[in-house]
Amino acid sequence: MIRQDYLLREIERIVEFAIRAMGLKEEEPPAPDFARFIEEHCNDLTGLDYQTLLASPSSQLVSLLYHPGTLEIGRLIASGTLLCEAADAERLSGNESRSRELFTRGAEILAFTAAHESGEAAEILATHLRRLHPRIPQFGFPPEAAQRLEALCTPRVSPGQQPS
Repeated sequence: MIRQDYLLREIERIVEFAIRAMGLKEEEPPAPDFARFIEEHCNDLTGLDYQTLLASPSSQLVSLLYHPGTLEIGRLIASGTLLCEAADAERLSGNESRSRELFTRGAEILAFTAAHESGEAAEILATHLRRLHPRIPQFGFPPEAAQRLEALCTPRVSPGQQPS
């Protein structure tokens, strides 16, 4: 129960971050303040330096932070979320190739975590993945990569679980 409460609090913090990030993206010009906001909150939410997060492959982050039954899951979810937001910052700065890479890595982490979690945390992650789905075309992915991301952002339903 303590683990579930902790995860839900961490997810709420990440959601608050994402809401503020969305507001910064809507400002004109968004990129400098938005990128600075992500960098300032990275260590607090993930426990990692921003440059380390950007440079780490998704498989390395999962290996580092995914340990079932521990409290590191919140940091892993935050890492996936921050990578998706960093992707938007790169896209708004004109670095489309880097933005596609970061968005893919973030979606991979979130999809992995959603597939391995259960309960309310899994439901919140599934909802977040569905919110990422409409953002895929903004990045100009080639068709094959777009299809892979669409599959990642379409949460799987476990047997006996109702789709939300």
